[in-house]
Amino acid sequence: MSIVRWIKSDLFKEPTGGRRPWLTTAFGLLMIGLVIGGTVVSGSWLEPKFVFLGFAFVALGTAETLPADRVRLAGILRISAICMFFSFGGITIASTLRNSEGQAQLMMAFYFVVSILVVITLYVAWEFWKAGRDQ
Repeated sequence: MSIVRWIKSDLFKEPTGGRRPWLTTAFGLLMIGLVIGGTVVSGSWLEPKFVFLGFAFVALGTAETLPADRVRLAGILRISAICMFFSFGGITIASTLRNSEGQAQLMMAFYFVVSILVVITLYVAWEFWKAGRDQ
């Protein structure tokens, strides 16, 4: 089996349903609520990078709670969640580099690499979507 078929069969599979996706979605909403609540209460952002993580969990949980005939939308939500997980990791690493070293050039180079990875991921998602649409 080629890697494209393997990824397509794994990302664009039928949603599983059950209780676990609802827990994943609730965890993501809790994370987003804590960040927004911290902003409202303290007046400053409390680690805004956790919004990416929260949205990733919401997208991942929502993809699994969709009806069985929404395979394409579930695949797009899974790919979006993967992109958001990568964004969270990139922001975490970049903020750590900025805080510890203070080298703006290094941070900008890292953001450039992360943005290239996101563009590649979105391109691959687009190709999978077109391949699924053509069938």
